Amino acid sequence: LTLEALGTTAIGWIGGLALAWLLFVVLKINFYEPKGLTLTLTDLTPVWFSLPIPLATAVVVAWSIRRTFARLDAVAIVEQGKLSLETGAVRPEGRRLSVNPLSAWTFYQRHRRQSLLLLVTLGAMILGVSFPAFLFAPVGDAMQSFAEPLRQVGIVRPRMNGSVDPGVAAQIRAHPTVAQVIPAVEMQLRLQVPPLGYPLSIYGVAESDLQTLVNLYGVQVKEGRLPRPRTNEIVLSEAAALNRNLRVGDKIGQPINPDDRGIPTEMVIVGILSRPSQGHAENDLWLGFASYEYLTSHALYKSHPIHLIVVPKEGQKAEMDAWLRKDAHSDLAEAITFQWMQTNYQKMSLVLLAVFGVVEIVIAIVAAVALAVLSYTFYAPRQEEFGILHAIGRSRSWLVLRTTRETASTIAVAWLASAALCGLGLVGMQLGLYAPRGLSLNLLSPVPWLFTLPIPLAVIAASTGLVSRMLSKLDPVAIIERR
Repeated sequence: LTLEALGTTAIGWIGGLALAWLLFVVLKINFYEPKGLTLTLTDLTPVWFSLPIPLATAVVVAWSIRRTFARLDAVAIVEQGKLSLETGAVRPEGRRLSVNPLSAWTFYQRHRRQSLLLLVTLGAMILGVSFPAFLFAPVGDAMQSFAEPLRQVGIVRPRMNGSVDPGVAAQIRAHPTVAQVIPAVEMQLRLQVPPLGYPLSIYGVAESDLQTLVNLYGVQVKEGRLPRPRTNEIVLSEAAALNRNLRVGDKIGQPINPDDRGIPTEMVIVGILSRPSQGHAENDLWLGFASYEYLTSHALYKSHPIHLIVVPKEGQKAEMDAWLRKDAHSDLAEAITFQWMQTNYQKMSLVLLAVFGVVEIVIAIVAAVALAVLSYTFYAPRQEEFGILHAIGRSRSWLVLRTTRETASTIAVAWLASAALCGLGLVGMQLGLYAPRGLSLNLLSPVPWLFTLPIPLAVIAASTGLVSRMLSKLDPVAIIERR
């Protein structure tokens, strides 16, 4: 019996890999090759990625068969023509009476094992879809937070290495909405945004300009002090330090941490900046500062372009940002503003959601087929029940509606159970994984739960269609006459 199940599983596994390979061929011909990209069709990653499915099936089937035969009473089958347990005969569940025999819950009250199997299968599929969506949701939230430093300033950086074109820089300094232009050298500190990493910009600025930016952001030195000129010292915001578990006196960069490829030298943390005390104080400030004199004099930072931090005049931030994006943004320089960055992050989030959407559609199709077949297996032995109800005056549409209510109610229970389990898991992740890194999960976001809707809808539609087809061929007279 195990070999029979494994043979069927192997055929399905090979067929699924073949369909995936054909899909890759279509993607390669229509999307990758026209854009000059490559897609290796001989890569075995999909094989290893999908291999746990047939292996898990083999284990579950073998365990189920062993459990069935351990409870099998062959003598009872021969003598009575029915299955019984060694502990004694069990009264058939179908004979249990119900207060409301026409209720959609009657079948599940009579067949609790089958109901439990449906609930567990549906709940596992819904949980498997919603949990990864919640897992990647903090990436989008973090990207939105990383744009906070641009709420007070704008950034202009050259398209090539070196400095911003002198003509463009002079035009920016002379604009009536600009109060000050601060030259800065950018480094990138790699933050931990589970399950990914994300680079945080750290700017090397002159000593006088550093105090100007600290006052502009409304922060103070919470621990330590500000970096001294011409030293490899650095100050980080409280959120950035918490994310990397850094304290005053710790060191970052290479070779201390190989992941800090954007910081080619050893840098010492000498100060931690507090959270903003005014304005958008509810948002963490993700930034850091170093010595401009040190970075511009060090050989390893010669290739780092010099950016311009553009400080607006009071009350003219929106006008300055609009002008930067319209006139300063060109083939020579790139202007980065708060609104543009927010829009860019939203587009990236939409792309990520689109990827999840495609995966969800595939899962929904597979789930609909599998669970519809499972539902049909449960409904097929109930032809006698349906025939009797139809013979006493219940229409086929009423029977279809009743089975649809049964499926919908089962899915609702499974969805609530998976939501509870997912909620507990997310709270644990927030307390144990994200909060220690200065991040937070948006537990009230409806977006991840929207990805779970295609599964129940597809299952309801497929189950209803199969049951409708079965009932269309139902002969109640033959069932009553026991033909």
